[in-house]
Amino acid sequence: MGNEDEGKLSIITRKFLQNRPLNGYWQECLAWIELNSLSVDSQDVFLKATAGHELSLKYPGSLSYRNMFLTRFSRQVDAACEPYSDVLCELQMMAGAPDDDFHHATYSFGGGVWATFRQSARMSDIEAVVWPPGLVLSELLVTMGGKYGTVLELGTGTGVCSIVAAKAGAHKVYATDLPSALPLIATNAALNDAPAVIPATLDWCADAEVQAGQLDAMAPPDVVIAADCVYAPDLVDPLADLLLLIKTRHPTCDIVIASSRRREDTQEFFRRELGRRGFIGSRVGQAQAMVYLEGHERESVVIDRFTLALPGDKSLG
Repeated sequence: MGNEDEGKLSIITRKFLQNRPLNGYWQECLAWIELNSLSVDSQDVFLKATAGHELSLKYPGSLSYRNMFLTRFSRQVDAACEPYSDVLCELQMMAGAPDDDFHHATYSFGGGVWATFRQSARMSDIEAVVWPPGLVLSELLVTMGGKYGTVLELGTGTGVCSIVAAKAGAHKVYATDLPSALPLIATNAALNDAPAVIPATLDWCADAEVQAGQLDAMAPPDVVIAADCVYAPDLVDPLADLLLLIKTRHPTCDIVIASSRRREDTQEFFRRELGRRGFIGSRVGQAQAMVYLEGHERESVVIDRFTLALPGDKSLG
């Protein structure tokens, strides 16, 4: 197999592990198949890069998605009048019970960093879904390597950014959210062998004294991160107040926030409220996350850094 074929197959692998929609993605699969035929050997190469990939077998994604994928592939083999390979036969025999609400998805963040997350298939489970801003912010954290020793994440959800921060070199990562979200964070941290990730409660809507007590249980952060937390107007004031509390207690920490541009009004409201509290925002980056979330595919994401007029504030360079 040439380098070009390997590159195309690598892209196909990433998209399969993310459970990418088959509509457009399948055309890429067909293009590879047409170039490599459907001999038994070619079937095995293709399947070991997709449904039979070691990560797919170890951390199964959506069962219905895999079965649909195999059905389409089997039809191509039938149309080519080729015998089924042993790998195809084995995968077809692995049909199991119908999906529950949870499945696994695996993502590549560059720099050799991969991570797998157990997540909900229902978008209404906000804290249990991998959202695009978390993926984009995670890619930024990988490029920074071990710049930040101690990380504090707000509204952690599935744990994407916290786990990637740990894989990128952070020594201690406080993955904070409401108590109901902590078991999934712990599950995903264990799934990715990330002992540096510490699930912890930090309630944005609690009294300042309660929040101070929760923060006292954590080491001073080098950076505070949040991804897709600015999505509801009623959360803007509590989040802005919490950021001010953290920044006044830890003046030298960075604050980096990734947001989806689908909620421009709420984001502008958030920036205004931070401005009223003395924060100044600057754009760090903008990208599109390669993740499928129904109508939010290729959703545009922006990353902002917020500073406060306090001595010792450092730059994100």
